[in-house]
Amino acid sequence: MLDGIRHILSNNAGVTALVPAADITPGFRPQSQSLPGVVMEWDGTEATNCKGATSMIDNCTLRLTAFTQSYADAIAITNACRAAIDGFSGTALSHQIEQIVYVSQDDDYFSVDHPIHAITASYTVMIKRVGEVPTPDCPDAGGDADGGTASSTYDDTLDGGGA
Repeated sequence: MLDGIRHILSNNAGVTALVPAADITPGFRPQSQSLPGVVMEWDGTEATNCKGATSMIDNCTLRLTAFTQSYADAIAITNACRAAIDGFSGTALSHQIEQIVYVSQDDDYFSVDHPIHAITASYTVMIKRVGEVPTPDCPDAGGDADGGTASSTYDDTLDGGGA
């Protein structure tokens, strides 16, 4: 999934005006990497509670950390990343994203000798589980226990039905 998030960020002119696409990395920031940089991390994944049925959407926590030598630049990078992904809904590479929602941010400062400012923003990424059969009991299936209908989160072209 991080490859899809990286695709969104590295193809956004507002982000790449501040951070080269090559410096948007998953997992960690290599010590050899120049500043500024952005690190992307998954911090957890939870299925939507569907009363024991199969969830159609997984809620994932994404953390983006902007590293730079200037606090003002860290804020600018964080804001550009937020503008690029907050509210995003659609396909990122092969990943079906229902929506990305900004949650919070924290800042940090490393070493007086080599000042590095970092701001970490957290997002909830709602990922569609394309191809799963919706269960009427599940809220993300758009139905109820009486046999409701499937929601727009279900791509029924994968099982031979629909559009």
